[in-house]
Amino acid sequence: MENILMGSFGAILGLLAVVLAAHAMTCEEAIATLMPCKPYLTTSEPSPTLACCQAVATVNASASTTQSRRDLCECFRKNAPAYGVIADKAKKLPGLCAVHVPVPIYPSVNCHNNFVFSIPMELRLPDSSCVSSTIKSEFAGS
Repeated sequence: MENILMGSFGAILGLLAVVLAAHAMTCEEAIATLMPCKPYLTTSEPSPTLACCQAVATVNASASTTQSRRDLCECFRKNAPAYGVIADKAKKLPGLCAVHVPVPIYPSVNCHNNFVFSIPMELRLPDSSCVSSTIKSEFAGS
């Protein structure tokens, strides 16, 4: 009986994973999710917050297919100027948050180049000590 319950539970978790992976984040959802990053991206704020880095990781995790990465790339490329995003800060954000993104982040990026195809994505949700040490090492080299 226990094996049947464990097997059913595993099947339910597998189905849930498929359903969640199938839902690509829309442009509007991505922008809303990244709002904790706005102070860093648009002002002289020296570093992103933990909430911002968690948002970056969430959006990155949602972009699990070539098409979803292209769509989000286009979304950010088109919307960044309207929000007053400082391009250099956007480019540094994934590194500061220890989130490896498969698409370079800068305004002139071509979202349809081959770099968007099947690049493995590593996702690490940083804790506050990870973020601050990353930030310190980034600015120490400047």
